[in-house]
Amino acid sequence: MKEAEDNQAIRGLVREKPRYLVFGADDAIHLRRFKHCFRAMGGLNTYHCSTELALQLLDEEGVLDYADDFFFGNVKRFHGNAIPQDLPYLT
Repeated sequence: MKEAEDNQAIRGLVREKPRYLVFGADDAIHLRRFKHCFRAMGGLNTYHCSTELALQLLDEEGVLDYADDFFFGNVKRFHGNAIPQDLPYLT
């Protein structure tokens, strides 16, 4: 999130727990000189910690009960049969 208002907008959206919002991570390498960012680690691979950071966001906003939909359920609604029905939970 590049600006403080973007951060607040995303947090507000997460608090609403919409059925269309899904988690996504970008593991592509971007050189810093080509990535415009203020508060992000632009240019670094962050996929290894993105899930944990997303969970932290849900926890901070008091919506951990939204995690299943955010990481799995909403994606199934979008991709349909491309996602298996019986994925095991890692709890």
